[in-house]
Amino acid sequence: MRLMTTLGLFALLASPGLAWAQDGGEGEGLELDDRSAKVAEGEIIPGASGSKGDSIYSDLLDVRDLPPPEGTPVLAARLFPTDRRLEFQMGFEMSVIDKYVEHMGGRLNIGYHLSELTVVRLNSGYLSGSARNLYRAAEEKGGQTNTCQTQEGNNYLKGCLPDTTIMSWFVGPEIVFEPFYGKLNLVSEFALNFDIYFGVGAGVFGQGGISPNIQVSPIDMVNDSERQGIGVYGTAVAGLRIWALENLGIVVEARDMTYRGDRDYLELNQTSGRQGDVVNTWTMLFGLGYLN
Repeated sequence: MRLMTTLGLFALLASPGLAWAQDGGEGEGLELDDRSAKVAEGEIIPGASGSKGDSIYSDLLDVRDLPPPEGTPVLAARLFPTDRRLEFQMGFEMSVIDKYVEHMGGRLNIGYHLSELTVVRLNSGYLSGSARNLYRAAEEKGGQTNTCQTQEGNNYLKGCLPDTTIMSWFVGPEIVFEPFYGKLNLVSEFALNFDIYFGVGAGVFGQGGISPNIQVSPIDMVNDSERQGIGVYGTAVAGLRIWALENLGIVVEARDMTYRGDRDYLELNQTSGRQGDVVNTWTMLFGLGYLN
């Protein structure tokens, strides 16, 4: 009786090992792809590879990429179409990357969308220019060097600082290209639709300049009445329109306006180093756009 109990316990303990050996023996004669055929869908076996040389999981969920039918548009569902529609943009504009003078004001853009990709616009606005602290410091240290009021031979430009020309009113046409329309999914529920655009243009503007009020102090800056006139500018713009409502968008633009300064200056204060003043006024626009 005691012998039969011992044999029974031995058989019970040995049965898992025998089952494991039997399974192992069955698997040894199979290739890896044969064994992978027994894997349930979604199961991953470390070290196993399918027909693609990837994991088994990629074969089970294989989706073939087929080319779209000929003539299929790149973006089939544009939620905010602009083709042949009129748009009004208005916002606050300020200069950035300033040197001696700075500008603040506003701009109005009126554009007609010839297509989803091309817009012709007329822009106008007003900027108020003023002297920066760097300009005041240069005048204070230099001792009224920027007056340039009288012409005394070759020395009349000595001490003149470049980039002291300012803008006031401006108006001009431009052409804008909108090649990028995108959607950004935020928090899995809110889709942000936006356009990225670029443009070039030209126009005319009211030209002026900042000079020290030498009757008061070298650091008292005024808009010099003798420097007023009309200039011509060229412009390049890059912008982002974020659609908030069906006809309303938030607009951010970066712009460069390039024009000829109203007077020359001397390079390093040398009478033989006369230079023409080409001014780049960089601005940022923050506003709203309404699509009619």
